[in-house]
Amino acid sequence: MAKETIDGLGEVIIKIDSWKQEKIDAVVDAVQVSQNAVVKEARRLVPVITGNLQSSIQAGRVIIGHNSADGEIIAGMEYASFVEFGSYNVRTGKRNRPKPYLRPAILSKRNFFRKQLRNALAT
Repeated sequence: MAKETIDGLGEVIIKIDSWKQEKIDAVVDAVQVSQNAVVKEARRLVPVITGNLQSSIQAGRVIIGHNSADGEIIAGMEYASFVEFGSYNVRTGKRNRPKPYLRPAILSKRNFFRKQLRNALAT
């Protein structure tokens, strides 16, 4: 059996690992920039009475998976989903119409995120 040695392979592996980490960091940065853009847009779109819901909208964690990068957007008031999706009061029979702010904010920044991600991976 023949054994072959490749000189410098260890250095190549270290460089690949370093490059991989640089790309992961660039993707995290792209997600964070996009999260901040979504937060800004959601705060602009949300209906404001007291301002509590508006000020509770913030960027959460960035979660890097095997084949994914997820950025959380948090609306921290317990009634946030009632505003987004609407609600129905069983006692009074009154329906509160939905006033979407998160979904439209996310959809409006979709191309912005794609551009950020393309730029991150191109460098």
